[in-house]
Amino acid sequence: MLMLANYLVRVLNTSMSVAYGSELVGIATPTCAGKTSLLEELKLRMPASVATLPFDEYDLYPTGSELMERELAEPRITNWKDPALFDMPQFIHDAATIARGYRVTLQTRSRESLEGGEQSRLFVPRRINILEGVFVLLDPDIRALMDLRFYIDIPPDVMVERRLATLRPGVSGNPWDDPEYIKGSMVEGTRKYVLPQREYADVVLDGTKPTTELATQVIGHLS
Repeated sequence: MLMLANYLVRVLNTSMSVAYGSELVGIATPTCAGKTSLLEELKLRMPASVATLPFDEYDLYPTGSELMERELAEPRITNWKDPALFDMPQFIHDAATIARGYRVTLQTRSRESLEGGEQSRLFVPRRINILEGVFVLLDPDIRALMDLRFYIDIPPDVMVERRLATLRPGVSGNPWDDPEYIKGSMVEGTRKYVLPQREYADVVLDGTKPTTELATQVIGHLS
């Protein structure tokens, strides 16, 4: 029944897209594939047209949370690239709400939101509404809502090289910042959960190419 309901929402959303020019777009990506730079470029070129919903806002283990403090005290998680660590049901609910053209109040949990002092934020749909993050194409109910699906592809060795380059020695004690974890479990989790999403994408982007080129490709498909 849920699949059928979301299919009907997709049909309704598609008809609304034709009538009002509104689209629901997914961009899935491995770590360090250039998603953030791409989104910044899209916002720069289309400032009044794009709204983004980061999947990281659905993190169940945000920094400073009780769950995260408990995990740091007694480590049990072996791979931080696991969709079970995110509130997927709430993400599906919010995406379906946005697909119907309604606003959503987000309980913000991403690193960027927490560093900015945000605890909640109102998401107001625009002409192009981008769902972005590592697992946004993973669930079939989410995919059924989307008008267009992108996947940014990079080789695992490039991902590791870029991720290691972002580390600041001695600054973070987070388990996902450990070089051995990055070269081992992060790659394993990416291959198991993230890379398979390529087959669900309408368009696969080459994450080794310049951001401006990727943005031009995305805008061309959106147009």
